[in-house]
Amino acid sequence: MAAAMTSTLYGTDGTALWLTLMTTTASDVRGRQLAWLSAHAPVAIVLTVAFTAVTGGPWPLILALLPALLGGAAGLVPLISVYGLVPGTDPHRRAGNPLRTSEDDDGLTGLAMHGTGAWVVKPQAPR
Repeated sequence: MAAAMTSTLYGTDGTALWLTLMTTTASDVRGRQLAWLSAHAPVAIVLTVAFTAVTGGPWPLILALLPALLGGAAGLVPLISVYGLVPGTDPHRRAGNPLRTSEDDDGLTGLAMHGTGAWVVKPQAPR
């Protein structure tokens, strides 16, 4: 969930992205991945250990999957952001109207589809 919500990592940079692209020695991607991990990994670890202890879940499986999921999410965040797979504000297509986020009408449709998809696949409580 955290990886999906932060997948516009480079999309909000706007014209500052050129500074990153023109500096050949910058390790911007690794820095952003480490910053993402430092912000989300402690919360994920605490919640995973707490909920696994409460439910008495399978410790070896949980302790093997947690680093794999955190590493995979840290790798997917810049990948999804650079390829623009998540609809959002495209900086070079911003409108002059401050109340409108972009001229891309498909962006809001994409966000609505993401929300609808999350609602459809959510676990249903037994009745």
